[in-house]
Amino acid sequence: MTLREEKSPLKHGTIPRPLRPRTAAAFASLGFLALSVQALVLRELLVGWRGNEMSLGIALAIWLGLTGLGSLVGARARAASARVFSGRLALLGMLAPLTLLAARFSPALFGIGPGRSAGPWPLVGAAVCSIAPFAVLAGSLFPAAVTLAGGDRA
Repeated sequence: MTLREEKSPLKHGTIPRPLRPRTAAAFASLGFLALSVQALVLRELLVGWRGNEMSLGIALAIWLGLTGLGSLVGARARAASARVFSGRLALLGMLAPLTLLAARFSPALFGIGPGRSAGPWPLVGAAVCSIAPFAVLAGSLFPAAVTLAGGDRA
Protein backbone atom coordinates (compact mmCIF):
# COMPACT_ATOMS: atom_id res chain seq x y z
CA MET A 1 0.00 0.00 0.00
CA THR A 2 1.51 3.36 -0.98
CA LEU A 3 1.31 6.50 1.04
CA ARG A 4 -1.47 7.90 -1.09
CA GLU A 5 -3.55 4.76 -0.66
CA GLU A 6 -3.49 4.83 3.14
CA LYS A 7 -6.79 5.72 4.67
CA SER A 8 -6.98 8.84 6.76
CA PRO A 9 -8.80 8.72 10.12
CA LEU A 10 -10.57 11.92 9.06
CA LYS A 11 -13.44 11.87 6.65
CA HIS A 12 -12.81 13.66 3.41
CA GLY A 13 -13.44 17.37 3.79
CA THR A 14 -13.75 17.38 7.60
CA ILE A 15 -11.71 19.62 9.82
CA PRO A 16 -10.62 18.33 13.24
CA ARG A 17 -12.23 20.11 16.14
CA PRO A 18 -9.97 22.14 18.45
CA LEU A 19 -8.78 20.88 21.80
CA ARG A 20 -10.52 21.90 24.99
CA PRO A 21 -8.92 24.98 26.55
CA ARG A 22 -7.61 23.09 29.60
CA THR A 23 -6.05 20.41 27.46
CA ALA A 24 -4.46 22.95 25.15
CA ALA A 25 -3.10 24.84 28.17
CA ALA A 26 -1.61 21.63 29.62
CA PHE A 27 0.09 20.81 26.33
CA ALA A 28 1.40 24.36 25.96
CA SER A 29 2.76 24.32 29.51
CA LEU A 30 4.54 21.02 28.79
CA GLY A 31 6.27 22.52 25.77
CA PHE A 32 7.10 25.77 27.55
CA LEU A 33 8.50 23.96 30.59
CA ALA A 34 10.60 21.55 28.55
CA LEU A 35 12.03 24.28 26.34
CA SER A 36 12.73 26.67 29.24
CA VAL A 37 14.45 24.07 31.38
CA GLN A 38 16.50 22.87 28.43
CA ALA A 39 17.77 26.38 27.71
CA LEU A 40 18.57 27.04 31.37
CA VAL A 41 20.29 23.69 31.91
CA LEU A 42 22.41 24.14 28.79
CA ARG A 43 23.43 27.57 30.06
CA GLU A 44 24.30 26.18 33.48
CA LEU A 45 26.38 23.39 31.96
CA LEU A 46 28.16 25.83 29.66
CA VAL A 47 29.04 28.14 32.54
CA GLY A 48 29.81 25.35 35.00
CA TRP A 49 32.16 23.61 32.59
CA ARG A 50 34.11 26.82 31.90
CA GLY A 51 32.62 27.81 28.55
CA ASN A 52 33.52 24.56 26.86
CA GLU A 53 31.44 24.38 23.67
CA MET A 54 31.81 20.63 23.74
CA SER A 55 29.54 20.71 26.78
CA LEU A 56 26.70 22.04 24.62
CA GLY A 57 27.08 19.29 22.06
CA ILE A 58 27.32 16.55 24.66
CA ALA A 59 24.41 17.89 26.69
CA LEU A 60 22.17 18.30 23.63
CA ALA A 61 22.97 14.79 22.39
CA ILE A 62 22.22 13.33 25.81
CA TRP A 63 19.06 15.42 26.17
CA LEU A 64 17.71 14.34 22.77
CA GLY A 65 18.62 10.70 23.33
CA LEU A 66 17.01 10.56 26.76
CA THR A 67 13.90 12.40 25.55
CA GLY A 68 13.61 9.86 22.73
CA LEU A 69 14.02 7.03 25.24
CA GLY A 70 11.27 8.56 27.38
CA SER A 71 9.05 8.88 24.32
CA LEU A 72 9.62 5.22 23.52
CA VAL A 73 8.76 4.24 27.09
CA GLY A 74 5.69 6.49 27.06
CA ALA A 75 4.48 5.07 23.76
CA ARG A 76 4.65 1.53 25.10
CA ALA A 77 2.68 2.43 28.23
CA ARG A 78 -1.03 1.78 28.48
CA ALA A 79 -3.58 4.39 27.42
CA ALA A 80 -3.01 7.65 29.21
CA SER A 81 -5.64 9.31 31.33
CA ALA A 82 -5.94 13.02 31.99
CA ARG A 83 -5.30 12.43 35.69
CA VAL A 84 -2.06 10.53 35.08
CA PHE A 85 -0.93 13.12 32.54
CA SER A 86 -1.56 16.02 34.92
CA GLY A 87 0.20 14.20 37.77
CA ARG A 88 3.26 13.57 35.62
CA LEU A 89 3.21 17.17 34.42
CA ALA A 90 3.17 18.36 38.05
CA LEU A 91 6.08 16.02 38.81
CA LEU A 92 7.93 17.45 35.82
CA GLY A 93 7.42 20.94 37.26
CA MET A 94 8.91 19.79 40.57
CA LEU A 95 11.88 18.21 38.80
CA ALA A 96 12.72 21.45 36.96
CA PRO A 97 14.48 23.24 39.86
CA LEU A 98 16.24 20.03 40.91
CA THR A 99 17.53 19.58 37.37
CA LEU A 100 18.86 23.15 37.36
CA LEU A 101 20.55 22.66 40.73
CA ALA A 102 22.13 19.41 39.58
CA ALA A 103 23.48 21.11 36.46
CA ARG A 104 24.81 24.05 38.47
CA PHE A 105 26.66 21.94 41.01
CA SER A 106 27.77 19.16 38.66
CA PRO A 107 31.38 20.40 38.25
CA ALA A 108 31.88 20.40 42.02
CA LEU A 109 30.25 16.98 42.34
CA PHE A 110 32.59 15.59 39.69
CA GLY A 111 35.70 17.13 41.26
CA ILE A 112 36.36 19.92 38.77
CA GLY A 113 37.67 22.86 40.76
CA PRO A 114 38.06 26.50 39.75
CA GLY A 115 40.42 27.05 36.83
CA ARG A 116 40.55 23.39 35.86
CA SER A 117 39.39 22.01 32.58
CA ALA A 118 37.69 18.63 32.33
CA GLY A 119 37.69 15.97 29.67
CA PRO A 120 34.56 14.71 27.99
CA TRP A 121 33.81 11.77 30.32
CA PRO A 122 33.17 13.77 33.49
CA LEU A 123 30.99 16.05 31.40
CA VAL A 124 29.04 13.08 30.02
CA GLY A 125 28.52 11.77 33.55
CA ALA A 126 27.41 15.16 34.83
CA ALA A 127 25.04 15.71 31.92
CA VAL A 128 23.44 12.28 32.27
CA CYS A 129 23.03 12.63 36.03
CA SER A 130 21.52 16.10 35.85
CA ILE A 131 19.39 15.73 32.71
CA ALA A 132 18.13 12.12 32.82
CA PRO A 133 15.12 12.34 35.17
CA PHE A 134 13.67 15.45 33.55
CA ALA A 135 14.33 14.44 29.93
CA VAL A 136 12.94 10.90 30.27
CA LEU A 137 9.79 12.12 32.04
CA ALA A 138 9.27 14.96 29.54
CA GLY A 139 9.74 12.54 26.66
CA SER A 140 7.20 10.13 28.12
CA LEU A 141 4.61 12.89 28.28
CA PHE A 142 4.60 13.58 24.54
CA PRO A 143 3.00 10.27 23.46
CA ALA A 144 0.55 10.61 26.34
CA ALA A 145 -0.36 14.08 25.08
CA VAL A 146 -0.95 12.76 21.59
CA THR A 147 -3.16 9.98 22.95
CA LEU A 148 -5.13 12.43 25.05
CA ALA A 149 -5.49 14.86 22.17
CA GLY A 150 -7.19 12.18 20.10
CA GLY A 151 -9.86 11.56 22.72
CA ASP A 152 -10.25 15.05 24.15
CA ARG A 153 -11.83 17.01 21.36
CA ALA A 154 -14.48 19.59 22.13
